Amino acid sequence: MAVQDVAMVAVGVVCGGVHHRRAQRGPRDDRNPSGTLVRKACQLVTANTCHADLRGAMPRDGLIVTIGIVVDLQAANHTNRELELMLAGKKPLAWFYDEISALPHERIIPEARFKPYVESGLFVRGEALIEDRYLPQLGRVAIIKNVLFAVRDEAWRIPAFLLTQRVFYRTRTYTEQLERMQSELLGYTAEEIDAWCDHQFR
Repeated sequence: MAVQDVAMVAVGVVCGGVHHRRAQRGPRDDRNPSGTLVRKACQLVTANTCHADLRGAMPRDGLIVTIGIVVDLQAANHTNRELELMLAGKKPLAWFYDEISALPHERIIPEARFKPYVESGLFVRGEALIEDRYLPQLGRVAIIKNVLFAVRDEAWRIPAFLLTQRVFYRTRTYTEQLERMQSELLGYTAEEIDAWCDHQFR
């Protein structure tokens, strides 16, 4: 099996040395280096539907072992490989985000790297600012800037992904259903998504 990427995300906001955790959700395709306001533990993304024969997978030595399939979650992670995978036709959508006080920062949202492909028409860029909770350290409501790049023919994924983001921020609920939708939009395979969800939600 040619493993693409899988990763799950645990996100927090760090301001003035205080770690403000959000009821965070799963798939994150984007980069958030340590030291930035929004911090991720690891990322996973999804792709299609769940296969019953993958249920009950258990992690072992960093691997998710399923019936007849072994998924290396670390190797499957898209982080830091988004552009490479998109240019290779293996990823339809990339997502980057952080609190606006940490931006602009090329390591967080690599605008310069993607810009030539947006200008050429190969990729489409989307952006949205979404309000988070009030943070005393900032003295205001945190504002998360979301930037997405999609392969031109997959541009529909941008508004679809932003819709799932808004649902999360309104409900503050991280569910397997949300994880699966976002992971699939980001281009993870069904096997990767099933293995990750078995690890995260079972």
